[in-house]
Amino acid sequence: MARPVPDPTEQASFLPAAGSAGPASLGGLIGLALRRPGGRRSVSLFTALLLVAGVGMFAFPAVTDLWGSYQQRHVRDQLADPTFA
Repeated sequence: MARPVPDPTEQASFLPAAGSAGPASLGGLIGLALRRPGGRRSVSLFTALLLVAGVGMFAFPAVTDLWGSYQQRHVRDQLADPTFA
């Protein structure tokens, strides 16, 4: 089976054909972005940003609890003093 010969005047495009119907889905847009170097970089950056945000959301309660304990250590020391009435 013979492959069609590409026309040398046409440039390769990462975009869908102009006659495509309807808006592109999110998966389709990400697929288009992954075919381009800048898009690949931005999807990777967005993924890293989501990862950092997720870790921060899970770490926030533990960090604030440690910080509160550190800030109130003088109260704990006062209550442990036997002369404190």
